[in-house]
Amino acid sequence: MEEKEVKNIETKPEEKNDTKKTKNKIRRNLVLIVLAIALVIIYIIQRGEYLEIKEIGENLDFKVVKNKYPNRGISESIKLGIKNCEESEGYMFFVGDQPLLDKKDIEKLINVFNEDTSFIVIPKYKNRFGNPVIYPKKYKEDILNLEGDKGGKSIIKSSDKIKYVDVCENTLFDIDNIDDFNNLLKRETVYEKWHNSS
Repeated sequence: MEEKEVKNIETKPEEKNDTKKTKNKIRRNLVLIVLAIALVIIYIIQRGEYLEIKEIGENLDFKVVKNKYPNRGISESIKLGIKNCEESEGYMFFVGDQPLLDKKDIEKLINVFNEDTSFIVIPKYKNRFGNPVIYPKKYKEDILNLEGDKGGKSIIKSSDKIKYVDVCENTLFDIDNIDDFNNLLKRETVYEKWHNSS
């Protein structure tokens, strides 16, 4: 799982504490939601300064892999995950900017993949698509050949074996800019209700 930095977010001094608390809550939740679905092994890709993620992972007995070359783009994190993972029927990739992931949706994605492990499985809500995506092991070499700041979109585009799975809106909610982050803060009540029920 890659921790993705929230960019273009500037806060006033008096807002820094609340912002830090929210970011830490997001990070812990991302780890706990993945843990809750009982995957056999989970890897966290630590990018540089994210010591909180490293501490959370180690406290939960996860294997933490440090990305020493984040400047090589997201492909480096993806490849580190593959290289440090035992042989598997499939590889599920999470990003770090989806704080409202729904456990039931993740379980649904895994169940669909297990029905036929030759298909790429992608979550969707209405006309939107996103992460986490599951790639069958037959794409392992293609993934290891990724370069730069590119994920698996090129692999998806060249594949004729894809299953799209309907998920709830929250699962695909991500944070890419200040407006997204403020939207998350406005949805705090919904977030707390979901988090406490997980």
